[in-house]
Amino acid sequence: MRRDWIHPRNLQEALAVRAERGAVPLSGATDLLVRHRGVAGTFPTLDAPIVWIGHLEELTAVTAGAHELRIGAAAVYTDIAAHPRTPAILRQTIAELAAPAIRNVATVGGNIGNASPAADAVCTLYALDAEVELASVTASRRVAIAELITGPGRTTIGDDELITAVYLPLGQDEFWFYRKVGTRRANALSKLALAACGRLDGRRLADIGVALGAVAPTVVRSGDLERRMRGAAPEDIAAMRNELISGYLALVNPIDDQRSTRRYRLRVTENLLTELFDRRLPFSLEGSAEHRGSRSPQR
Repeated sequence: MRRDWIHPRNLQEALAVRAERGAVPLSGATDLLVRHRGVAGTFPTLDAPIVWIGHLEELTAVTAGAHELRIGAAAVYTDIAAHPRTPAILRQTIAELAAPAIRNVATVGGNIGNASPAADAVCTLYALDAEVELASVTASRRVAIAELITGPGRTTIGDDELITAVYLPLGQDEFWFYRKVGTRRANALSKLALAACGRLDGRRLADIGVALGAVAPTVVRSGDLERRMRGAAPEDIAAMRNELISGYLALVNPIDDQRSTRRYRLRVTENLLTELFDRRLPFSLEGSAEHRGSRSPQR
């Protein structure tokens, strides 16, 4: 590994180093150093200087406002899960993400920047309508996470930008369903995942977000299908159920890899969608409090 590590005193210094030297940001390193690992017994190899950002207070805080939660890009998952305003579906996702030792150092910004379609938290952030804040020396901007990630390992982050925060609207998970399918409960990459959450208006869906991970080059979410569900009553969802499942299946394009097969992923995706629409929407069980937040046992 290159030895030119840069330890900025504040965020502005980090942004300057990023712009002037093309430095690679490093915090938890649970994705970055694995991606650049070499053969056994050697250090990972990076082609650029490294700017350490894991100590910057501007990037590590988790704070709640009246309508949204701000998660600093270098906030570790343990701290995110511990915050009282963190959405329940995200807390459950974190509970099944890796192991405690990894959650103590892994960061949400690194997970997003790595841009893996199998990233557990990223799937849930899609369903929660997350926006990502990017900053450079001269400006900052917020972009929907679905517009930021364009493919495996690919994003629209500028060469002079850093991810500085993630923003989540509060109250988007009056009901939720999260399911990760993997070889173990945690400390295993997803074979696939489904995250769904939303709000009710009486007996109708006021809003809903459904995201599928590890079944396409990016996390899958459909604005068209969600618009069809908004305002729907139970009988409407029942009438649309087959079309909704078929619509989502038409959008997924899984692959064969070391973790699973295309055939398996397609079948289990259909099973999870069936479970969501048949049993996990709140009015499927007349909106009982017991099932407003739910997770099925892992298969």
